[in-house]
Amino acid sequence: MPTVSTHVLDVAAGRPAHGVEVTLSPVPAGSDDDATMARTDAEGRIADGLGGPLAAGLWRLTFALGSYFGEGAGCLATLDVTLVLDEDRHYHVPVLATPNSATTYLGA
Repeated sequence: MPTVSTHVLDVAAGRPAHGVEVTLSPVPAGSDDDATMARTDAEGRIADGLGGPLAAGLWRLTFALGSYFGEGAGCLATLDVTLVLDEDRHYHVPVLATPNSATTYLGA
């Protein structure tokens, strides 16, 4: 079964983004019990994974960037990344963020 982890870097400040709330939920959304929330650690990581082993299918990661950067700091409230999990493997999703932009890719 697939697993998901993430790493968020605050490229505006040049440091890991500590305390970013990240939610993983199935698409389409099921019950609230299906969603998992965690916060990035001091290194900007959620290394242990979100939600443990997951079912194959569509899953959405939601990064609460507006809360991290502060209200009025930029135009991004959240960043949503929808993933297709179709293999028995680990998916690592790094995010490079500023108050006004974000980019992501499939990491190792």
